[in-house]
Amino acid sequence: MHKYSSKFWFLAGTLLVVLLLGTLFALAFWESLPSSPSATVPHALFTVIPAPTSTVILPDEFAGLVTPAPQGGIVSLEGISQGIFVQIKGTGGDGLRLRSDPGMDSTPRFLGRESEIFQVRDGPQFANDFIWWYLVTPYDEKRGGWAVSKFLAVVPKP
Repeated sequence: MHKYSSKFWFLAGTLLVVLLLGTLFALAFWESLPSSPSATVPHALFTVIPAPTSTVILPDEFAGLVTPAPQGGIVSLEGISQGIFVQIKGTGGDGLRLRSDPGMDSTPRFLGRESEIFQVRDGPQFANDFIWWYLVTPYDEKRGGWAVSKFLAVVPKP
């Protein structure tokens, strides 16, 4: 025999054994796969938690007052929504402080007079048990601030 023939048969036999074992392993694995999409699939090992959104969540006492705004997507409360005009009402003539941020702790920017008209530009925001809207006067863009909805009334369209 030739000096390489014994090495050839050894390598050929080893290759044959590896192919045979690989085929048996592949068949065993193939049998363990589900046969259809409706077959039982193990549960996921993790839970997806959705990211927080900017959705305003109101307390239960405001549940009956919340309705979709006509322009869609923007929350309307007591008929108030972004883009409409409101006027200060119910202050007994004292006026309403419009603040730099929503909340009783924020700095007052100016005092809106009873019956003064504003356009709603942002909101609603919930702070200190009140609903707040950002208002701007129609005649001066620099005169704006956050106000409590309790003292606002929607100005009807002409």
